Amino acid sequence: MKIVYMRHSEPQRLEHGKLGLIGFGRDLAPLTPKGIDIAEKAADNPMLDGAQLIVSSPITRALQTAGTIAAYRKLPIEVELGLIERRFDLTQKLSACELEPLFDEYINERGVWPKDKERNWENIDMQHKRLKDALDKYLGYDKIIVVAHGEIGRRLRMGKLDFCEMFEIEYDSEFEFLGWS
Repeated sequence: MKIVYMRHSEPQRLEHGKLGLIGFGRDLAPLTPKGIDIAEKAADNPMLDGAQLIVSSPITRALQTAGTIAAYRKLPIEVELGLIERRFDLTQKLSACELEPLFDEYINERGVWPKDKERNWENIDMQHKRLKDALDKYLGYDKIIVVAHGEIGRRLRMGKLDFCEMFEIEYDSEFEFLGWS
């Protein structure tokens, strides 16, 4: 199956702060007007031609990007929980203040738990399993568009992605996900 992977467009980072949203609430911020414009322009990219379905992260910035593409391309959207960016709190109980050190630790450890020390954040092997479980559901399609996050994109292709940047991969059940990049 071909996957055209697209990172979401530009979100309103400041909006969640004004509303006092913390933790998961930060993921509710919509796209900026510029982000909507970027997504509308991306919808015309010929790389998307022939796609049968859009599979999107449930996070607002990705879902709004996917909706923009879907409206232009007249494609259905499947919301896929396995495409969330990262899970820094496997306990689901920590406050925003407690999450920041976990993010720093994840970065410093390059997504790998120190030997013989489990952490509260999702490691790269866990991400790989989550992504495989999510993407394998769509193997019956010839070509799909996946709209998600930079971190997920780095498990499929090395390097940082700009807003609405896209690339194409061949995906099958034996696909080798990438480690830290």
